[in-house]
Amino acid sequence: MPVDLIIRDAFKSDYDSVFSLICNELGYAGLDFDKFNERMDRFSVDSSMTTMVADYEGCIVGFIGVQIERAYTLENSAILIMALAVKSEFQGKGVGSRLLEWLDDFANRNQISLIAVSSNLRRLDAHAFYESRGFSKTSYKFKKQLSL
Repeated sequence: MPVDLIIRDAFKSDYDSVFSLICNELGYAGLDFDKFNERMDRFSVDSSMTTMVADYEGCIVGFIGVQIERAYTLENSAILIMALAVKSEFQGKGVGSRLLEWLDDFANRNQISLIAVSSNLRRLDAHAFYESRGFSKTSYKFKKQLSL
């Protein structure tokens, strides 16, 4: 694991790096950069959203985006991991684990009792990563695309 890795809040100047991680590591190459920046600006003022980056010697090598949610079945809030990505050359070096450690600490500090994540069926390495860190498969996720 890179010793000098810092987990910190994402700044507007980090949007390019986060966009690159989403496109290159998560496979969303068709994203519109300007619309992405608009979303990030909205997220930055939404108290339910948090975006953290993994900064290694001034280079963003990973990020995690989370949303705090309420659930009908929980007394406390839950956190949904909206996205987690690490640059390919840093995968397997502990960056993703450090991002999840930050999330565990954040959840504990805020008395949040559940962390959830959805992962595409084809992302078998991601499934193994999450399972090795205490997550378990509990459900299927269904989507319906609407035309607006």
